[in-house]
Amino acid sequence: MQEKKNKKNQLNDLIEGIMGKMKLFPGRFRRRLIESRYQDYWLLLAIFPVLFAGIINPGSFGFVWNQGRGGFIFAAIFLMIEYFDVRRQLRPSLSGRRAALVLSVLVLSLAYFSSIELGHLQIRILELGELLNIQLSSSFLWLWDYLVLLLYFAVVISAS
Repeated sequence: MQEKKNKKNQLNDLIEGIMGKMKLFPGRFRRRLIESRYQDYWLLLAIFPVLFAGIINPGSFGFVWNQGRGGFIFAAIFLMIEYFDVRRQLRPSLSGRRAALVLSVLVLSLAYFSSIELGHLQIRILELGELLNIQLSSSFLWLWDYLVLLLYFAVVISAS
């Protein structure tokens, strides 16, 4: 019990230090502000591959859900809507193995999106589509993008 109280006091001291002992806002508001910012980092982490893909190739994003990576925008928007709907009940805790899992899947997804745009992975996937006799090879390429994003979302949401 005493250890829990010490941790709470340490958190209060940390919040006071971060906020510079401002007297403008009450302490409870300042704690909520810091805690809510920490929770919002989870949302940024969750949609980071979408932002990365948009930075690395903005031309692949259209404002239609069935062409290119436009569906990524819709998925990110729906994820944000759901997050803001349940963020009062949501207590994300990424620690230890969960954080390592999320970070490794993040690195893998970023490596995939960068190798699609900058490397030879796009050519290999298109060749695989031709080998499998797929008529719309570009759709086959987008399929892999969506599968990678689905895997990333599934890991981030289930690990939190």
